Amino acid sequence: MSRVASGCADALRRLWSMVRALSGDSDYETYLAHARRGNGPILTREEFYLDSVGRRYSRVSRCC
Repeated sequence: MSRVASGCADALRRLWSMVRALSGDSDYETYLAHARRGNGPILTREEFYLDSVGRRYSRVSRCC
């Protein structure tokens, strides 16, 4: 692979990684990386999703 093509492929990988992080798509993988270092239980993807939705909407949020 040429250097230009390799550079474009790397840039696209980084861009895709950034899009996943900004959209929250990579949150579970990030959680797993941190949870595996601790001693607590590791949530399944579904449990993690329900927990994050519960935390997000359990508080009062006011825009004004």
